[in-house]
Amino acid sequence: MKKLLELFKIAMPNQDFQKWDDEAVRVLSQVFPNHEVVRIEGAREIVLAGGNIHCITQQQPAALPGTVKLG
Repeated sequence: MKKLLELFKIAMPNQDFQKWDDEAVRVLSQVFPNHEVVRIEGAREIVLAGGNIHCITQQQPAALPGTVKLG
């Protein structure tokens, strides 16, 4: 299971397996008692496409000068 740890929240991708998703929330809540665990619904589709929450929240590099036309 992947998770994204923010300042006071943990984004946890729901995998659409109720029993295991609930267990993951329980464990994360115990390990990080001062954080709110937030379930990300529909995250299983991201995994099936070959990535996860951390993949789609990565920084994007800046374009090299002169390589992108705007407008």
